[in-house]
Amino acid sequence: MKLTGKILWGLCILGLILNVSLVPGGAILTVFSFALLSCFYFYFGFAFLNGIRLRHTFKKSSWKGISTLRILSAIFSGFAISSSLIGLLYYFLFWPGAKVMLLSGLFFMGITLIVGSIKNNKTIFYKRILTRIIVFTAVTFIFYLIPKERLLEFKYRNHPSYVEAMKNVWKNPYDIEARKQLDEEKMKLILSNHN
Repeated sequence: MKLTGKILWGLCILGLILNVSLVPGGAILTVFSFALLSCFYFYFGFAFLNGIRLRHTFKKSSWKGISTLRILSAIFSGFAISSSLIGLLYYFLFWPGAKVMLLSGLFFMGITLIVGSIKNNKTIFYKRILTRIIVFTAVTFIFYLIPKERLLEFKYRNHPSYVEAMKNVWKNPYDIEARKQLDEEKMKLILSNHN
């Protein structure tokens, strides 16, 4: 499972780099990799965080000596990380609801941090979860604090007219003229990337 996680993290980083560089397909790779990583933590977090290999996940012998509380902690931690990843995906692609998703990820990770802090001195398992959750919480919190306008300005730094059109649509989401202007700027952006 460690290899699977590393591959998915590598795809996420590659997708973000391509997305910010405005390379065609970068956004698709970002969606694909973040969604896969989120599903990985959501569905297999209980095994991954307990150090169980993917092929041994459903073998009863793999779970000997692992308490129910530890399994539940891993399930909840996987859910918290998954929520955070979806929030980051929404944020990086400027989808509506990004702040709400980031906030929900922070909420669930906060609960995990509290439980992990209480149990931290008892096992290595909780120390690993606590370390991972602290990193995810820090990253999520940083992006929660950064306004989406700053990311937009960074990503489209060479296309200021597109940035202004996008900001105008965010301010006036029901303005048909603002949407037309954004579509025109998007077409110019696409054509400039293909030349």
